This record gives sequence, structure tokens and C-alpha cells, in this order.
Amino acid sequence: MVSANLYGPLELLIIQGSPFCNINCSYCYLPNRNDISKLSLTTIDAIFSNLFSTDIVRQDFTICWHAGEPLTVNKDFYRKAIAIANSKNNTNYQIRNNVQTNATLINQEWCDFFKELDFKVSVSIDGPEFINDRCRVNRKGQGTFAKTMKGIEYLKKNDIEFSVITVVTDFTLDYADDFFAFFKSLNPLSVGLNVEEIENFNVASTLFESENVFRRYHDFIGRLFELYYSDLSIDFYFREFAQLENFVFKKDKFMTGFGQQTVPYRIISVDVNGDFSTFSPELLNAKSKEHNNFAFGNVKHDNFLEVLASEKFKSIYTDILNGLMKCKKNCDYFSVCGGGTPSNKYAENGTFDSTETKHCKFKFQEVFDVFFENIEYEVLNR
Repeated sequence: MVSANLYGPLELLIIQGSPFCNINCSYCYLPNRNDISKLSLTTIDAIFSNLFSTDIVRQDFTICWHAGEPLTVNKDFYRKAIAIANSKNNTNYQIRNNVQTNATLINQEWCDFFKELDFKVSVSIDGPEFINDRCRVNRKGQGTFAKTMKGIEYLKKNDIEFSVITVVTDFTLDYADDFFAFFKSLNPLSVGLNVEEIENFNVASTLFESENVFRRYHDFIGRLFELYYSDLSIDFYFREFAQLENFVFKKDKFMTGFGQQTVPYRIISVDVNGDFSTFSPELLNAKSKEHNNFAFGNVKHDNFLEVLASEKFKSIYTDILNGLMKCKKNCDYFSVCGGGTPSNKYAENGTFDSTETKHCKFKFQEVFDVFFENIEYEVLNR
């Protein structure tokens, strides 16, 4: 048996209820978005029977219901799935539930459900309408902003707090003030900045193709920083700034060790068929010349811990560790990112055994540089 200090503890269990999505974002990395398959309760039973037969659960953890659009799966499925998860939980640790949604299907019934089962809600929206609707479109190529905002209005009317994940593209960089003003008016719990990246089936990024993009991105983050830290009236926070505040002022563990995505089974991802992976969530549906894919087994017949001894897992993990050690040795930003994200290394560099990526420069380095250029005055006086 592999020593428990080499894996976990589980922090995030990502379950794909269905690969289907009712919209068609231009930068989406997921395949099979037309597939209407639904995860079975038999597979749910297998997930949690498998999980709780191990010692991977050593703290509270969160289930993130994800995929395409999780609200295309009905509420009764989630009620039964959560009941199964709770019935299999033979620990004293809590299972939390979170849904990542485009919000276009949220209505009163979904709000009642979120409150009934204490679901945390995260909404995907890219900013004001003229930014959002460039990429986040429906199957007819029409913008989704109006329907997403209608869903958000239901959340607000029902006093359901929500966080936001937003994707920053080349176009966004010219509109920092509009971007900030929109999220100030929206007033979510938090805003997480994701960048348009090359990942899996998304083989191009406007950021990667743009001239002077790192300078422009630096200026964009700098302007957000200025607006955020000079406005004492706002209640929400930017995820990236908050993480750096924790690193500097609280020595939060998120920033002091290896990153979440480089340690086996801190994250587990399971698809509609029961295939599972770990490390970066995006790896679950990715293809590999060497390994065909990055699924390490299936919950119905492969024990989570036993696959750690497989040649496939050992080969992939060795490459991830080799890249991690190179990052630790050569990168001044290692203490901030903990070694980056394996999926981006593979997508951009063709191997896990590598170091810097453009995603790393956007996600960590430029934000770090902006933060520390301004930290003395802005942060300490907020």
C-alpha cells in the first residue's frame, strides 16, 4: 500500500453529471458537449463506496458538480446522489456541495433546491454584456448574458450568495474599468480570474496570439488592483489578490507547499462513465500520444489507491515530479504557485517534465508582480 503522506487528503471531488452543455463557449476545452448522457446512480454508489474504502478522506471536502452544464441534470438525481454519498461516509468529515453553472437555467425551483441542500453556487460570466457575449454564446451563436443575468436575479431574490469565475481574453484587456464596474454592481462573494488558455480541445488562445500581451495583461491587472484597493465600499474580493494577501500576511498553506494540482488525490475528477483522474481537472478528458488518455481507472472496478501502483500512473507522476523539481530549482515564483498546473505544461510544452508556460506567466507571475509593485501603499491602507 502506498503511504498516505504521498497522496491526498482529498480537497475537491469533481463529478461530471453530464458532458452536455446548453451553450457553446468559443474557448471551451471540453469534448462531447453534444452528448446528453447522464451519470447513473449506480456509478455514484461506486464513486463513494470506492472513496470511503480508502483513507483518502482525511478532512472535510467539497464535491463540485461540473462538466458541461450541471443544471441539465435534474434535481431528483442530485438529491439521491447526495443521499448515497452521505450514506457511504464512514468518517467524521463533512461533504460540501458546490455547483459550477452558466446560470441560464436557474429558476425558482433551482433556488429552492440550492437552499434545501445547502449548495454553494459559482456562476460563469465574463463581465458586462459586450465582453461576455463575444465568447459565451448559445448553440445559435447568440449571446448568453441576458439569460445568465436572469438566473443571477433569481439567486439574489432568494438571498443565495454566489461566487463568479470569469475568463479573461485579449479583448477584455482593454476594458479594465468596465470589467471592474460590472463586478462591483454584481457584488458576488468573489471573482476568480481565469485566462483564455490552450487546453485539451481548445487549441488556440487570443491571449497567446496577441502582440505585447504580457504588458497589456500586466496593465489590466494593475488597473484592477488600483480600482479594488482604492474602493473601500466594495464587499467582494478577487480570488488572486486574496490568495496573495494570505501568502504575505497569513502564511496560508495554499502558497507554501506543492500546489494542489501536483499532489495525487487532492483533486479527483470523475466523468459520466465513471472514469477517474487526478492532478489537474482538465486532464480527465485530455488525449495523450503516450498514454491514450489520463484516466487512471474506473470507479466501478478500479480501487483509487491500487491504481497508484500502475505503470501508467507512475510514468505520468514521475514526469510531473521531474517538472515540479525543475520549477522549484529554477523559478523565483515557485513559492507562489507551488509548481504550476500539469495540464497546462502538457498542453503548451507537450510534456509534464517541463517548467514555465504562458498560462503560468498570466496566472501567477504577472499578478504577483503587480501585487508586490503596489503592496506597501494599497494593501496596507485598505
